[in-house]
Amino acid sequence: MSLVAACLRGDVETLSDLLAADADPSAEDVDGRSVLFVSCMCDQPECAALVLAAGAGIDQPMREPNPGATPLYVAAMCGHERCVRLLCENGCPSPQRGGPCSTPA
Repeated sequence: MSLVAACLRGDVETLSDLLAADADPSAEDVDGRSVLFVSCMCDQPECAALVLAAGAGIDQPMREPNPGATPLYVAAMCGHERCVRLLCENGCPSPQRGGPCSTPA
């Protein structure tokens, strides 16, 4: 199973095992969505916390089909408050301040 698949399922145990085995916490799926992006998109804050702790880029943007969308953007757009809170508590600047976690152009 991949990191992205574990996050889609909310499988914290498998995700933790994969990260412990040196899987890349900034890996992307075929659509250019990072592991953190998928965690936030699927409202999996426990998974998001694990990949952040493993060194995932908090503002790693999506490549396609919505270039520039960040994990904070997708969490906010989907109404996933726990993920938004987690990202903000871990240093993701507010989009209103024009930080790297702002919305795509």
